[in-house]
Amino acid sequence: MSVIKKQFHATGMPVDPCTLFTPARAAAVVGISHEEINQFIDRDLQIAELVDMRLVLIGAGQRYVTKDGLLAMVVLSTVARPFTLEHRRQIVLRALTNASTRSLSVEDGSVVIDLNPSHKRLQAGLASLSVVEAGVTVDPAVMSGEPCLAGTRTLVHSIAGLASAYGAAEVKNTYDWITDAEIDVAVRYAKAHPRRGRPARSAAAVFDENAGKKRSTRTTILR
Repeated sequence: MSVIKKQFHATGMPVDPCTLFTPARAAAVVGISHEEINQFIDRDLQIAELVDMRLVLIGAGQRYVTKDGLLAMVVLSTVARPFTLEHRRQIVLRALTNASTRSLSVEDGSVVIDLNPSHKRLQAGLASLSVVEAGVTVDPAVMSGEPCLAGTRTLVHSIAGLASAYGAAEVKNTYDWITDAEIDVAVRYAKAHPRRGRPARSAAAVFDENAGKKRSTRTTILR
């Protein structure tokens, strides 16, 4: 049993890590920044309330957002944004009370909120993250378990760092076999799964050291 499962099992909370999202993965689904996710947790909604409602779980020294929590954050970042803090909290609570609810009236019925766009945005965000993660493999036997583009030994965070520093055109100039879709996967995956700690060397530093050297061969893993 993983550390996460042990922590949640002891408290009677859900134990399937696949249904939990780190703030970075939640940000990728909702379509906002990692910082905004933490702001919603700390300010717009109160962490104690979130834990009680199981919108956010705490385990293994990390925060995890549940799928209901994702919906709450989509609502907060879209339809509820213009309202006061107290109204935003009430809108979220009412939206989550009944999963089939698709519209809410607030301010004594003078305003009707359509929740359909929020539900559609959540489903689209989940589908998008699923596609990105499917394009990456993490195998202890390949590159010491570092995330690689699926079927290759190409490090995802190196591609993402190079794209961030010099742009996608330079990535394609250096790795002339790579596709636009693979660069997009690498960049989006790196945002959803940021490296912890400070890497020994940045992708930009490696690129500067090897300027002008093309990697024209796609290193493919043979099974």
